[in-house]
Amino acid sequence: MRHSLPVAPQFYVTAPQPCPYLDGRQERKLFTALQGDEAQRLNDGLSQQGFRRSQNVLYRPSCADCCACLSARIDVKRFKIRKSQKRVLKRNSELERRASSPWATEDQYQLFRKYLSARHASGGMADMDVF
Repeated sequence: MRHSLPVAPQFYVTAPQPCPYLDGRQERKLFTALQGDEAQRLNDGLSQQGFRRSQNVLYRPSCADCCACLSARIDVKRFKIRKSQKRVLKRNSELERRASSPWATEDQYQLFRKYLSARHASGGMADMDVF
């Protein structure tokens, strides 16, 4: 028996769960799998609509009465830095950035695990054993 991928992406909504951003609120997510020959186009199109990506899943918040955590798109040509952003830059001026290999290091995995356990401990991401 041969299985084929659906022609159009299939969308699903999660059951309500505690919101990771706002105490006392519930969240739902709309999601679809990123697969097939049109995966790149699907990723590009849905990213423009505020979807986020986690491995091969594209998702976005889909809460009935809240839009506090929707993705924001910044028009960089019209962007003007504010005083508060200047303060953040000054406070973090000792940080360095540099080009490096695209392959993750053990230190990066450890930092990612620390982030997952601190920020997403009960959301399923911390259970990812591929790391």
